Amino acid sequence: MTPTIVSGFIANCSTAKSIKQYIEYGKKLINIPINKIIFIEKEIYGEFLSELSEVVSESSEAPEIAELSKVSFNEYTTFIFIKKEDIYLYEYYDQITDFQPMTNNPNKDTIDYMFIQCYKTEFVQMAIKLNLYNSTQFLWIDFGIYHICNNDELFSKLILNLNLSYEYDLIRIAGAMYFPLSEEDIYKKISWCFLGGIFGGEKDKLLHFADLMKQKCIDTITKKNTITWEVNIWYLIYKEFPELFSIYIANHNPTMIQDY
Repeated sequence: MTPTIVSGFIANCSTAKSIKQYIEYGKKLINIPINKIIFIEKEIYGEFLSELSEVVSESSEAPEIAELSKVSFNEYTTFIFIKKEDIYLYEYYDQITDFQPMTNNPNKDTIDYMFIQCYKTEFVQMAIKLNLYNSTQFLWIDFGIYHICNNDELFSKLILNLNLSYEYDLIRIAGAMYFPLSEEDIYKKISWCFLGGIFGGEKDKLLHFADLMKQKCIDTITKKNTITWEVNIWYLIYKEFPELFSIYIANHNPTMIQDY
């Protein structure tokens, strides 16, 4: 059965130029004919994408974007509108008092950024519950993942080949052969045991993954008074539930998609 790709974009950068570049990467994914549900802020969609929609409204007057919660962009892409404030983690923001990431890019690796990254599993959960394309397999793919290819023909081929991929009973996820961090460092340094850009599999396992992720994120905030990269929390879940995962070795290059 054809899988549904899930992706999302919530702005976490201070300049329109940065947003525009990321949208340009995202367009490469949007235009590939494979079923997709993409979560996005309504304002970003209206400014950068609405005029490119291939879907013509049946009514004489198209509804205002402000009145919509979702929109069909083309026959294989649906956008779901979301607000950053809808992310459940913001309910716990004030409890984060020990956020000290060791990073070379502090302007990017903010609490807001961590919240968005940790919400990937929630986006997948929402897409599964909607199941607009009647799929049993779902894949998260980062909206800007084109940057690991930077080649239109190769990227299109890799994404389309996901239609032919094996139907996984477990959570299929890209990993790298890096040693895990200590218990103390796992909350301060990024761990590349998992790569973050793509994961997927059977929908019930993904729903379970989302539940585990939500609880682990809440525990991290309430017990450690911090939040960290999603890949670090995935590793903590993996340590407890290794039987849920089917890991393949890849890197931040086309192998991340190719070897799924």
